[in-house]
Amino acid sequence: MPLRANCRNTPRIAELVHLLGGLNPRYTKIRRPDNQIEPEIIPYKKEDQQKKKLASILQDLLRQGFRGSEITILSPRTDQDAIASKITFVPFSLCPIKHRNTQDEIGYGTIHSYKGLEALSSS
Repeated sequence: MPLRANCRNTPRIAELVHLLGGLNPRYTKIRRPDNQIEPEIIPYKKEDQQKKKLASILQDLLRQGFRGSEITILSPRTDQDAIASKITFVPFSLCPIKHRNTQDEIGYGTIHSYKGLEALSSS
């Protein structure tokens, strides 16, 4: 049975999913309100560029006042293969979501393993 209601994403993210993934038919209902934040695609060519760009984004979020526990990095790759596991040159702590135990740590994990854990990460 196809699921046509999107409960997790904002309308702008749902539209990006439609455009990038060729989602057809579209979602019939988006349950989250529009937060007026436009999604941004940040391209990279090499792993080193990806690490630097991710580290820069995380530093910006922390400067804006987000706590590490309010930030979660999701990847299609396993924890040991995720780019977040390879970032070592930053003044903040990154760890797999399942090991995160302080408000300062930024967690990362697979998209698949995170489904259903959203409520835990915000507590």
